[in-house]
Amino acid sequence: MIRAKLLSSQGQYQTGDETLIALWREQENSTLWLDLEFDHDTFILFRGMTSLDDDLELQPMPVGMWVGKRLLITTHPGTAISVNHFWDHEEQELLLKTPNVLALRILHYVGGRYLEKLMDFEDTLAGLEDALLTDQTDTVMKELVVYR
Repeated sequence: MIRAKLLSSQGQYQTGDETLIALWREQENSTLWLDLEFDHDTFILFRGMTSLDDDLELQPMPVGMWVGKRLLITTHPGTAISVNHFWDHEEQELLLKTPNVLALRILHYVGGRYLEKLMDFEDTLAGLEDALLTDQTDTVMKELVVYR
């Protein structure tokens, strides 16, 4: 069920359903509140990434998903690499048959990107640990502490 409240640019207040969306689009300075009720759906809010570099500097982005038997809604404040990966996927018709599996694949893709960077960073960390044993300078220790 979708409920809606609209405050027009002239200050008129209306309560209704999704039909108010069209009025909101027509009125540039109007404000819309949508209330969505999901009986058998799941809302997932997770921390996506806009970027993750080799030093594990992470730029997070919240990503929301409403998942139902016949529905997947994604929302995010910018370009979501994980969503775009599947949006541009050639087999999207097959992915849409099971929205819950698609949602899990998006989450798995985000986790996989992060895990891949962690595994790559393991080599960097091992090199710093070796350098600490052979070259006992404060520089290596400071670099290790920064990664903590």
